[in-house]
Order: sequence, then structure tokens, then C-alpha cells
Amino acid sequence: MNTHINGMSLGGLDDFCLRKENEKFTWVMSLLWIFEGNVEMDRVYQAFRLLLAMYPRFRCSVYGGTNWSRYKWREHPNFNVHENIETRTLVTGTINELQEVAVGSIPKSMDYNKPLWKACIIYGINKGKSSAMVFSWHHCISDGRGMMRVMLDWTNSNNGNIETVKAFRENIPTLPSLSKFPVAIRTTLMNLGLQIELNHKEYILSLQRKNLICEEDLVIEPVLSWSNEFKIFDVSLIKKAFNSTINDLMVTIVYRAIRRYLFEINRILDDELMLYIPISVRSSSDIECHNKSITLPLFLPLKDSLTIQEALKQVHNKIKELKNDNISSMLTFLVEHCPNRGMFESKVPNMQEGKRFSMAGHGVITNITGLQKPITFAGQKVNNFIGLIPQPDPGFANSKL
Repeated sequence: MNTHINGMSLGGLDDFCLRKENEKFTWVMSLLWIFEGNVEMDRVYQAFRLLLAMYPRFRCSVYGGTNWSRYKWREHPNFNVHENIETRTLVTGTINELQEVAVGSIPKSMDYNKPLWKACIIYGINKGKSSAMVFSWHHCISDGRGMMRVMLDWTNSNNGNIETVKAFRENIPTLPSLSKFPVAIRTTLMNLGLQIELNHKEYILSLQRKNLICEEDLVIEPVLSWSNEFKIFDVSLIKKAFNSTINDLMVTIVYRAIRRYLFEINRILDDELMLYIPISVRSSSDIECHNKSITLPLFLPLKDSLTIQEALKQVHNKIKELKNDNISSMLTFLVEHCPNRGMFESKVPNMQEGKRFSMAGHGVITNITGLQKPITFAGQKVNNFIGLIPQPDPGFANSKL
């Protein structure tokens, strides 16, 4: 891990998260911790100073970022954490009020001249007996899995506190490994061909179904809610009953809901539905604070009426195919090393499709099933942990002929 990154370029995927941002959609990820008691602000400030010392990305702003160069990190070694931490106190102390205040404390934009994170300490929960923290950071700092590692390290826990996924690939293609001729070159060309075919498929679909695209700006009021009924035990139960992950189940629910909606409005025009799915290319040994996920389209049958079991099996197999082939790794390699950053720019004029894509919200159901042991922050035990993903609108879906 680099302890000093001043002047260094962001990684390709990190830079991509900044390129996707626009005035209506800031790529901010957040988490909510509900503590057993009330945290002391002096200890909170001390904890954040420790975070900045441990992980330099949290003490950096960004600058630069042209069509031909990536953004760069600018360190602020003497940054006062008080500037990015605020406090609020609930009036009624109910869960509904906590949800409203938590949503309201998530930043709508980030100041690129300051470190790209914010925190809000909330008091007055449970008749003033407990408190909470909303911690938000820009997606360019890290993806969800990397941030979970940071959280455990930051709270003096260890990485064994996470139930890791054994299916993560250990060997991610790198430049040296791609230099082995002739097999590597043949594999590389095949993967590039598949990627070109995939891009062509997406482009054609966008042209053919423009009449299904909502051209008007959507006005969405953010709402936060959660259920305490879902437990880690349920994740294990799903794995045993359906041989699938909770991620598979959530994607299946979204897929069936979209198909049902299109059926009700009599707009099932195509054979397949396309959903964009984040695919992690992070190896199980990679605990760095950075982005290691890529988004690929998942094509699912639209006209066929499938049972929940059949649909879940389809989703599981297709996601497994995406993870097992080399397209995700190849695309990641290209994004990380492509010198022309402008090709990913979402603000270029007269690119309606690119702008529409950049406006779409996204959600990630992580394969990290939860904490296995209690953790503490600023001297207080964390009773509840809730991840809040960037989701400014209902998302979008496309159809394919």
C-alpha cells in the first residue's frame, strides 16, 4: 500500500467513477452505523485522523482530468477533519426520523478541492441513549468490498471478520501474463472480439428501442428504509435451498419485476431483457482500497414465462458465465491502461445515449454477507450496519431483439 500518493494518477476504474459524475448524480457511497451508546466527538475526530493516516486516499482531493489524462491525487497532510464532520440531533428519536435525517445528510455533491468524504454524527436515538453515523465517500476512492476492508482495518478488527467468497478468481490477467505467445495472443484477440460484439449489441439495442427511453428529467425524492427481518442465516439458507447467492436472488427479483411491468403495459417487444451487472475482478487476496469492479450486460429471457426457481437458475448460470470468462478481466485491463480517458467522458455534448447512461442510478448487492464478530468505533459498539448505495433514480432497463 502506498503511504504517499500526491501527484499520482487515479486508477482507470477510479477515474471512470469521476467521469460518470454529472450535476444531477454524484457517485457517492455511504454507510450507516447505529451505535449502542452515544459517541464522544473528541474520539470521533481522533478516529478520523487515524483513518487519514492509514489510507492516504481519504486525505486527498483530485485535480486535472482532461480528455487525454486521468485525474490526479492531491494530498492535504494537515487537513482538519472537523471540516468534513457535522452533528445532528433527532427530535422524536424514531427510526423513521433517523432514516429521513440519514438520507438528508448524504452529500449531493463533493468539493473536489477537499478530501472526498463526509460524515454526520446523529444523536437522540432511542430517547437519547444511542447515536449513529452516516459516512459517505466518493466512489473513486474505493468500491464496496474495498471499503469493507478499510472499515475492518480502521476499527482494529481483522479481515477474518468477513465471510469471503471462494469463487473469486485468483489470477487476474496482467500485462506480463498476456505476453506469452501464441496462446495468450489468441486468447486476447478472442476476448477483444467478444467485447466488440458485446458493445455492438448494446449500441444496436439503444437505437432500436429509443421509443422506450424516458426523455424527461426524473424527479425522485430519496427515501431510505430497511428491514431487520433479514439475517445472515437467511443467506446460508438461500445458498442451501437454491444453490445461489443472495446477489442472484436480488437480481432475479428485479428481473421478474421488470418483466411483470412490461407484461402489464403490453410492451414485451423483444426476446431478451438486458440488465447491467457489476462484476468484481478483485482476487480474494486483494484488500487494497481501490475500485476493482466492471459493469457488463446480463441478457435474460423476456418472452418466456419462468418460475422463480427457473429464473433464479438462469440468473445464477449467466452471472457465473460472466465471471468465468475473460471478458470482465479484459475490459478491466483496457480501462485501467487505456491512455485516452476522454473515451469514457460522460459530459461530451451531443452524446445523448452516453448522457442517459451516466444519469442511471446503480445498486450493488455485495457478496460480503456481513460482520461475523462485533466491532467498535470511537469506543462504542456498532449494533447495526447498513450500506447505502448511490441511487438517485429508479434505474433503467433495455430490451434486445
